[in-house]
Amino acid sequence: MSAKLEKIGADLERARKKAKDWAEKARVLEEEYKKQESIEISDICRSFEMTPDKLKRLLERTGNGLPNPGLAEAIEKEEEDNE
Repeated sequence: MSAKLEKIGADLERARKKAKDWAEKARVLEEEYKKQESIEISDICRSFEMTPDKLKRLLERTGNGLPNPGLAEAIEKEEEDNE
């Protein structure tokens, strides 16, 4: 093998190792991102005193769109009426 070919082969191996390391780092960061996202969503729900049942009903009513501002209050009023 020529010296040039050996150098290219060594560079290729280093590049493959770096690619593998970066893929692992990306996987770990994606997991961390997902965990933090879940924490923030949970904190938002708690700040509105949203129980899992209320959140479920809110999401069912909104479908794929964004909720209107009065929908959470309407669900809260329904719950008070049912008590």
